[in-house]
Formats: sequence, C-alpha cells, structure tokens
Amino acid sequence: MQLDDETIKTLSCDIAVRPRDAAGVQEVMAFLLSVQNLGSSLRLSFDKRGAQTVESFVAAEKLCCTGLKWELTPHSDQIELNISASPDQLTAVQRWFATA
Repeated sequence: MQLDDETIKTLSCDIAVRPRDAAGVQEVMAFLLSVQNLGSSLRLSFDKRGAQTVESFVAAEKLCCTGLKWELTPHSDQIELNISASPDQLTAVQRWFATA
C-alpha cells in the first residue's frame, strides 16, 4: 500500500525503517473478521490462521509508526489488534482497512 505524504505526516511514520519483507495491509486483509471504532482506539479481529501475518505486520508498524500504540491479544479462534492513537490517526488507519 502506498501512503500519500499527508497520511504519513498524520501518522508520524518513518517508512524508511519499516522492513520491506514485513506483511502489509493487503496481506492481513485476507484474515480480517471485523473492525470496530471505539473512539480512542480501533479494535480489529483477525482469523487466528493469519496470526503470523498479523504479527509481522504489527512488528513492522511498531517500528515505523511509533506514535501509535499497537496491542495484540490472542484468543482461541482469533487474534485481536487494538490500535490507540489520536482521532486523526485512527481515521487514517481505519481507511487502510476500508480500502485495501
């Protein structure tokens, strides 16, 4: 996924530090079950079969988008990702999962 300059600025991301071989939004979308906007965070649920892909994505995002809080919680049948950020940042991240 290509991010425009405005989105990179909003997210305060340093794309140069993101590992090139890490999973991206397109890869994790194959396992996405739901997206909930909780106001101050997004909660995304993924099929547990995609755990390795989701973990790769989150590890990379933690490196480049350090202003956002990324929390993974495994459950028996799914993996949950909570992303905490400012309202503008959450709007930008939510667009990733709406258009990928």
